[in-house]
Amino acid sequence: MILKMNRKSKGRKGPVEYLLNEREEEGTAITLRGNPEITKSLIKNIERKHKYLSGGLMFAKEEHINDNQKKQIMDAFEEVLFAGLTSNQYNILWVEHSDKGRLELNFVIPRIELSTGHDLDLYSHRRDLPIFDMWKSGINAKYNLADPNDPRRARTTSERTKSARGKNTIVANRKTMDETLHKLVIDKRIQNRQQMIELLEHNGYEITRKNSESISIKHNDIGKKALRLKGGIYSENFTSIECISKEREQRIREYDNRVARGEIKEPRETYKKYLQTRIERHKKRYSRTEGTYKNKSQVIKKRDRNNLVSAINNKDERIKIDDRIRTFIENSNSKREERIRGAKERERELLEQIKDSNSKLSNSHRRTEEELFTRIAKTRNNVEKYIERDSKRIDAEAISADSYNKRTSNRVHELFERIDEQYTRFRKSIKGVIDEIKKIDLFKMAKEEMMSKSRLTKNVSRRR
Repeated sequence: MILKMNRKSKGRKGPVEYLLNEREEEGTAITLRGNPEITKSLIKNIERKHKYLSGGLMFAKEEHINDNQKKQIMDAFEEVLFAGLTSNQYNILWVEHSDKGRLELNFVIPRIELSTGHDLDLYSHRRDLPIFDMWKSGINAKYNLADPNDPRRARTTSERTKSARGKNTIVANRKTMDETLHKLVIDKRIQNRQQMIELLEHNGYEITRKNSESISIKHNDIGKKALRLKGGIYSENFTSIECISKEREQRIREYDNRVARGEIKEPRETYKKYLQTRIERHKKRYSRTEGTYKNKSQVIKKRDRNNLVSAINNKDERIKIDDRIRTFIENSNSKREERIRGAKERERELLEQIKDSNSKLSNSHRRTEEELFTRIAKTRNNVEKYIERDSKRIDAEAISADSYNKRTSNRVHELFERIDEQYTRFRKSIKGVIDEIKKIDLFKMAKEEMMSKSRLTKNVSRRR
């Protein structure tokens, strides 16, 4: 048997409707204790944030509990849960479920202490987990029920998780993968955790987290969220098949020895200490002594008028319970309607304020937009003026540059013409010089020829 305390505790309706839905007509949901309408009305009229506590006692599929044992287990649970309180201070609804193929004893408790109207704070995980864990172990040992702390029943993966709830394919894939990894270990194809991690990564699985006791993997076939595989072959102690087998056998022997010594069956001193602390806390918080309200008769009248029941299980006052419930519900409904009307009126006022603010804001936006457009138009005119002025200046500079370029080209042209004239004159002068040189050469040649002829005549005359 396992004990489950649900975290959800908000909302005006839900827990009673969930426990008694179509399963009640099918015969798989049976009310064992309490009145569903009273529980539903109490939850509906609680104005605080947290409105109820719910949970259940879940038994294994192979366990068969008779009616007498159910009554004894529920009584034992209420003795611990409501330690220090009397039956006229709380309301509880027990509903049996059998639609999942196993027995479930589900409960819903409105978070209101009936004699004072205070918040009935019965369970905090950090504060109350130890005492309920010890109570669960004692009940499992007393009635020979399956103990989740037994190493033989340890599971490496959860059958139903938040991400896979209602998705049979994903749940089947998770179970198949877990069975496949265990089979590979049995066949000695995986010798340690490191080999397993390498095999998973090689097959496309992402290892999102590793610690000493577990690994978390992620893959599309096993859901969007990572799957945590814990204990056994997934712990870092899995260095060989022999060591993991020895470790499991040692845990089984230690558990069996504790059972044989009676450590699980008999409450420990710690359990008694937790229980006594719980009794004192409840009595201190929810006590109704005469001295406390001795001189406060008006407070007592107002409190009694607003409370649902002063003694819900007292035989003398059981006849008046329906009238007091009706009065309590009518007062709560009238107060709720008055608050709703006030809220609607406030909502109308807020809407008017929002409309007024929107109109003011739209006018402000419109004025701002007009100012911006005016500034933009003015800026555009200035820019156009600047562009026109600059374009005129650039045109004038271009015209001036063109005239300067024309003057320069004319001067260059004239210069080249002068150079050409000078070059022509220079060529002519050179030609005259060359002609003079040629004339000189011809004169020299004629002179030499004449001198040579005169020499010949002289020689001839001498010989004669």
